[in-house]
Amino acid sequence: MSAADTKTPKGFRAIDEVRNPVFSEAESADGQELWLIRVPNDFRAKSLRGLELNVSRVEHPNAQGRVTKFSVEDGPTYEFFLSRPTDAIPSGTTRGADDEDDDDDSGDEANNDNDKDGDATARNTIGESVFVAGDQVETEKFTGGQEMHSLIPLIPNAEGILQLSTKPITRHLVLQTQYKVPDNTAVARLISERPFVKRQQPAGIEFRFRPNGFNTGGPNVPQQAKPRPQVDSAEEPRPKKLKKEKKSRKEKKSKKAT
Repeated sequence: MSAADTKTPKGFRAIDEVRNPVFSEAESADGQELWLIRVPNDFRAKSLRGLELNVSRVEHPNAQGRVTKFSVEDGPTYEFFLSRPTDAIPSGTTRGADDEDDDDDSGDEANNDNDKDGDATARNTIGESVFVAGDQVETEKFTGGQEMHSLIPLIPNAEGILQLSTKPITRHLVLQTQYKVPDNTAVARLISERPFVKRQQPAGIEFRFRPNGFNTGGPNVPQQAKPRPQVDSAEEPRPKKLKKEKKSRKEKKSKKAT
């Protein structure tokens, strides 16, 4: 059967064969790395042209939580970080005074959040970020992208045939859209300052179920505790019913004796 007789399967489109030896040359060349970059579906790859990444400092085992944020012209803001496998970072990594000497001066701003109140803070993070040179670095906790480490790329050879790459992926980068979360502090303050209004009982319905705290004024109303009366156990009065029962027993015994 010739190529003209073949039909394109449903959901696919036919393309012209293009042979590009760039991938095969890069795979065999020394000093070349394969990077896997995950981007949103509507992201244009040409937006990454000219973007300089410095990944030397994020290889430090304590350089965690660094996220690069950059904006695209007439587009949203994106976050760029380097995904690491779950076994690449200890479950609890502590940054102490000895680690600060290993960092250069440019990393002091990024690591200020790691030392709060003068104490070393333990981080339980399974991802590290990449930062753009010259941009402000922010520290955040995040996870994600670990499933990318199980992927094996297909590289076209000089004949244009896809084959499994013999060179592993060196770095796994995740590019995701940054969504601005609104600040609800003002709304929460307005709700908390509302006066407590007691619910009116509907007409014709009797209020029977009385849960604990039903008669309190609410969280913002100060409550006055009523002191419990102090009763001496030695002088505690005996129940009258018990006295009558003993008296009736004595009368019955006296009648039997007579």
